[in-house]
Order: sequence, then C-alpha cells, then structure tokens
Amino acid sequence: MNSFSLPLPRSMGARKSRTRKLCGAALLASWLLGIAPEGRAQMGDGGLDPAATSFQKPKRDYHDYQEICLLVDAWVAADPRVESIDLGESREGRSVPAFRFSSRRPEESSGLSIETRTVLIVGGIDGRSQAGCEAALWSAHGLLAGIDHLASDLSFVVVPWASPDALSRTHEGIDWSGRSMAPTDDDGDGSFAEDGPDDLDGDGLILDMAVPDPEHGKWCFAEDHRFLVPARPGDAPRYTLTREGRDDDRDGLFNEDGLGGVNFNAHFPVGWGSSADAPGRGPWPMSEGVPRRFADLALRENVVLCVSFAGAGGGVDFGRPSADSVEGGASSDAEHRIRLAFERTTGRIGCSSNVAEPPSGRAVDWIVSVLPCVAMDVAVWGPAVVGVDGRPFAPRLHRGGTGSGALDRSKEALDAGRPLCDSDAAWAFWLDDIRGGAGFQDWHPVDLGQGRVGWVGGWEPRTRYNPPADCLQGAIEGLPRFVYELVAGLPRLELEILSVERMGDLVQIDARVTNRGGLGTDLTHRKGAGEVTVELDRVDPASLVAGSMSTRFQKLGPSESSRTLRWMIQVKPGATVRIRARAATSPMVIREVRS
Repeated sequence: MNSFSLPLPRSMGARKSRTRKLCGAALLASWLLGIAPEGRAQMGDGGLDPAATSFQKPKRDYHDYQEICLLVDAWVAADPRVESIDLGESREGRSVPAFRFSSRRPEESSGLSIETRTVLIVGGIDGRSQAGCEAALWSAHGLLAGIDHLASDLSFVVVPWASPDALSRTHEGIDWSGRSMAPTDDDGDGSFAEDGPDDLDGDGLILDMAVPDPEHGKWCFAEDHRFLVPARPGDAPRYTLTREGRDDDRDGLFNEDGLGGVNFNAHFPVGWGSSADAPGRGPWPMSEGVPRRFADLALRENVVLCVSFAGAGGGVDFGRPSADSVEGGASSDAEHRIRLAFERTTGRIGCSSNVAEPPSGRAVDWIVSVLPCVAMDVAVWGPAVVGVDGRPFAPRLHRGGTGSGALDRSKEALDAGRPLCDSDAAWAFWLDDIRGGAGFQDWHPVDLGQGRVGWVGGWEPRTRYNPPADCLQGAIEGLPRFVYELVAGLPRLELEILSVERMGDLVQIDARVTNRGGLGTDLTHRKGAGEVTVELDRVDPASLVAGSMSTRFQKLGPSESSRTLRWMIQVKPGATVRIRARAATSPMVIREVRS
C-alpha cells in the first residue's frame, strides 16, 4: 500500500515544470520542503519556502518559557491571520501560550462555518518533553511559512508549552517528573508534600536513588550495572527505585510524598482509573484548570487531526478510545499510512508500536473518544532517533556488542537472568559509543541514616527523555515535514461534472466525486465516519425523472473516485441545478450547473 506524499499547489505547477527542467527532481524537493542537498530534511522544514517567510524563526536550541511567549507574541504581531488564544493561567501564575492561524484574512474569517476543520498541534503536555515544545514550534513555523498556500477551510490551533509549570522546572533542571505543583497526599497520611526529593551528595542534581528493599523491592541491577531491570523470583539484592532524598517524615520510606502535582498527560478522563498508582494522575480527572480549559477549547473546534509532541521512544503512539467508545480512534488504514509517512519523513523505521495499548489518561486518548478525529502522541527523542554524528542507534542494529561491553549478549549474561531490554541496550550504545559516557552519573553510595545506605546515580537532565542541546536539531529533523504531509493528506472531496446534455425539456447531468486527499475519508473507526454523500440541492423531487436525490458511498480511499452518477431532471433552459458532496472528514463541495 502506497503512502501519501505532499501535493504541489496548483498555482505553482508551472514553476514545478521549469524547476524540473533546470534542476531535476532532487532540487525541486529542496525548494519545496527545505530538504538539504543530501536529502535530509532540516529543522524548520514543512512549509513552502520557509527561508522567505516574514515570521521569526525559532532558535536552534531550547527555548525557556519567556522566550516561547515572546516568539508567539512576535508571530501574532507579524500577521493579522495569527491570533492569540486565552487559556488562562497555570497554578503558579504562568499564562499558557497558544495561538490560532489560517490562510483567511480577518474579514474572511468572521463567523467561521461548521465546515472549517481544525488541526491541533500540542507541545509538551506531559510536562517533560521540552523537545516536544520545540517540535511544535518548528512545525507551526513551517506551516506559517506557507500560510498563503494553506487550504482556506483549515484552521490551526497551536499550544507549544502545554504544561507551563512542569516544563519550566524541566528546563531549569530542577525536576523532570512532568508534574505540576498541585499538592497531593501521595502516601495517604493526611499530610501534603512532607517527604520530597533532596540533593544528598551536593552535586546540584536530583537523580535516581536505589534503596535496598529485600521484601518489596521491584528492581535489581542488570548485567550492565548502570541499568536496573524488573526483578524476577529469586533475584537479589532487590531495590526500590525513587528520587534522590532522605526520609524527611521519618516513616521509613523515602520520597513517597514529594511535591506532588499532576502530570497533565495522565489527567484526562479516558483511562484515568486504569492504574491506581499512576504517577501524577491527580485526585480526579481534569481537577487542574489548564487541562480543563484545553479540553473546552478542543470541544469548541471541529478537530480532524491532533499531533501532540510528547512521550519517549521516538515513535508515533495513536490515541486509544474508551471501552464504551470503541468506534473512536484512527482507522487501521489511516494508521498504516501515517506510520509510513512518519518513517519516510523522519527515517525512523519500525519505531512505532502496532500494539494497541489501553487508554491511560492521555490527552489523545480522551480526544479520540469524544471527537471524530485522528490524534497521536509523537515522541521527539528515543532509541530510534539519529545520534549526534548522524549514526542511528536502533537496538536491532547493535545487538551482540559494540566493543564497550555495554551490550554483552553472551550466554553467561543471559544465564544471569538480567540482560538489558532492547531499549536499554540502545541507550547503552548511545551513551558509550556516541556520547563517550557523558550524561550518566555512576551509582555511588549515600548515607540514609539509621545505618541504611542507598545508591544515587542515573541519567542527567537532557539525556534520556530530552536530547542534549547538540542533538536537538537532529531529533527534530523531519517532524515539521511529517506534520505538513499529514495536513496535505487530509481527505478533500472534488465534485466533477462530466457532461451536461439537454434533451427537449429534460437535462441529463453526469458527475462523480473524487477524494483528492492522501488519506481515505474513513479516518476513524466511528460508524459512518467515511461516508460520502452526493445530493441534489434546491431541486424539486417531482422534477427528477431518473437518478436519486441522494446517493451514499461507504467511503472513498486516497485518490479514489466514485462511480459515475447520472440524473435526468425536468428544468427550464437556463435554470441552475445545484449538486453538493459532503463527508464528515472533508469540507462540503458545491457545484452549480446551468442547464
């Protein structure tokens, strides 16, 4: 099955022909999508001729909260087609940067009709993926660069810093749990945030801590002692894994009731109760104001596509509907084509799971349960992403060792029962062979008091969940283009009048409808989601001699045309016959035929 690709706007067809003659197809791709001569898409690709845009480019490094707010303000000031959206303030008083844009001028946008479709782009709603914020910014910039060429029925809503408080602490390296500062009683003792993390070794970092726990410990050290793996029966010694800190409330436990807070991407109703100990899920769904206002915004829009840059792993993870809304979520054909587009634009092959995990309180799980759209988490960073020197470090390429000893797959290691999982093996390769060991603190003992010793160490900030600054550009490569191709591939109906023939007081009209999108009209599993209806409008049924007032097709695939429709209508010469085609996933098309 072929994946879809970006169509060239009709107004630029002549230029396409001349470019092919002069420079060939490769340079045409460079002109259209900002692809470097060697064929790799650069950060900021996606829009038409992004170098010529009047919109300020994001910097090629991490932005902090203030910088993102200033950049969004600059975009709003640069063009009247870009307007800010008020999502209120976070618990700590930070406004949520958000904006909307379309190709329509303000005078054309007054009173948006229901036919307007919305594409929702979100960055870092998990509070951890600051690289997701950067991907959202660059994807928005790529679209803004081609704002004049965007379909007039599309509106884009962008929330690039979706969890302001948690992302700000992630940026500062204070805490990268992804949780807001909402106080929660995690240990159920009636007190709030009385046993939080501490910098025990004075190195300025709060890292992981492994506390010996023979009875209840769920972890043990792997063959590569930098990594912990789930303990199996008979494994010893066992450890409880927590954040670095002391037993501040003297209950024998460590950091079990820290600053608390809510992870917005575990805070939505669908799947919220799937795990009682889900970190950061909050006391009840949407108890926090920012996610609640975000949900209200989504409900007001006619959302057909949501791309949320969040999570880890480097792949695409589609939203999964609730058990009582099994018809929601992307159709299998749409998922397949989107995965192919992702692999083609990013070069990340096989990194997106085909396993349908149950919903877990994510924003995209809720969105596909209540809205007839496709929604997905896209992880910017992970084991399948290209390393700093351009070499991939996907685990399947490096099993069997790299010379560092980190990937020892010998029989002795397997007999020990503690080999690394594929993901950890990939990270070990990246850490040793690409980063030279930088970014990981070796485990070292710390005194926990009362004769107890813990082990502190693990990954430093901007290593495993967000890329180091010098890897950020490589991690974002291709993602803006991926978003642009999804937008270009949305279903779009075209109604073609094949012939009009008058026979006395009758007129015969032949027509057909075609889906010009790269995705089928059946974007989702919802019943009737792909239906295409062609109907006569403002025609007296009594004047219809042959044909049907309304004809339905179950769906139209990418570039698929319907059978030819024929009507015989009794109308006066010069009268106008109106025909319209509509689908839930495409704007309505209307053609008027003069008889």
